[in-house]
Amino acid sequence: MLYDDDYKRVNCPFFVRGTKSRSIVCESAIEGANVQLNFLKAGGKEEYMTSFCCSDGCWRGCVLYQNAMEKYE
Repeated sequence: MLYDDDYKRVNCPFFVRGTKSRSIVCESAIEGANVQLNFLKAGGKEEYMTSFCCSDGCWRGCVLYQNAMEKYE
């Protein structure tokens, strides 16, 4: 389970917020919109955030990051 302090470890520039449920909210490729990623299995959010959102540079491998980055290129 992630706690509020865990969200302070997020390195991805497109991460907006985590929810108390199994979701994270990120900036989307569409101007003025966000995207919510809902995880179906318990622990999915924590696993994803550890692999992408909170790791140094690994967020570049996240498909949400790649899509959002397109509007800045």
